[in-house]
Amino acid sequence: MINIKQVILLGTIFSTMVACQDWNEVYPLRIKQQDMENQNPELYAAYLQDLRAYKASDHSLTFGWFDNSVKNVISQGQHILAVPDSLDYLVLTSPDNLVERETEEINNIQRTKGTKVLYEIDVEAIRAAFEKKDETDPPTTFHQFLEDSLHTAIAFSKAYPYDGVIFSFLGKNRLHLTPAEITEIDEREVLLFDAVKEWKDANPAQEFIFKGLPQFVGDTEWLGQAKYIIVPTDKSLSKSNLTFQFIEAIGADIPKDRFIALANLTSYKLDEASLGYFADGSSSSIGTAEWVNGNHSGFTVKGIGLLNLQYDYYNILKSYQASRQVISILNPPLKK
Repeated sequence: MINIKQVILLGTIFSTMVACQDWNEVYPLRIKQQDMENQNPELYAAYLQDLRAYKASDHSLTFGWFDNSVKNVISQGQHILAVPDSLDYLVLTSPDNLVERETEEINNIQRTKGTKVLYEIDVEAIRAAFEKKDETDPPTTFHQFLEDSLHTAIAFSKAYPYDGVIFSFLGKNRLHLTPAEITEIDEREVLLFDAVKEWKDANPAQEFIFKGLPQFVGDTEWLGQAKYIIVPTDKSLSKSNLTFQFIEAIGADIPKDRFIALANLTSYKLDEASLGYFADGSSSSIGTAEWVNGNHSGFTVKGIGLLNLQYDYYNILKSYQASRQVISILNPPLKK
């Protein structure tokens, strides 16, 4: 009897363990979000129509640089679809090797929300890549490396559904350069301008945006072809410093009616604790937005660019809280 009872007890324990394993097995669940899109499709369609009309109107613009390097996303904050609806331009920092999910999300925000999607080609980043290239790579000059890199990067604009390209070129103050250094930087600029012109001629519908220090551009004629000029003010420590940087940027032949200021959003990373703050500890993105809305003599600021947009998603009060606040400051009647 004892043996029979032990056998029954062991069998019960074993069956319970198997049942527990079944209960603990993970199954994917499809959760239907109770938002305006699902609850009232007609109201949501009207909202999207108003959103597209707003973006087509004359208003202060907002650009956002978004890190899309993660392909197998595990958080809503890594989705392109989750960025603020009222963002005018989304700039992807990993423009190549887009997966199907990314192209679908890009097409979605372009079609339904009127958001334009760009990427940046940065001459300084290409220079850094050249200096770090492996010694086993075939020997080449920076001039050839830059030309090859430009053509490779420009090809992304056709391979993926982008609306345009930001070409970044800082340049240098020529007053203290040697003749050889001036020649080198002039050659670099001509190479970039030729690449931009060739790309623009082949893609007239795509937008060309310049990012850099226009006062250090040798041939300012090609700046006139840029839809906007983004001045890298992301390291400014005060509103007065912003004014100083723009006064430095304007010159006799530089278009003064299409400037965009640049600011950093704050980071949750310990090694970036000072990122996104002015010297007085206030938010540089909010302060820059307030400055953009002020009165400026001799130049027009059309909007703001926000770096590290992905950091702003993670907020206990509201996702993308700071960037939404920036958009509301630039366009006060706008609520979203």
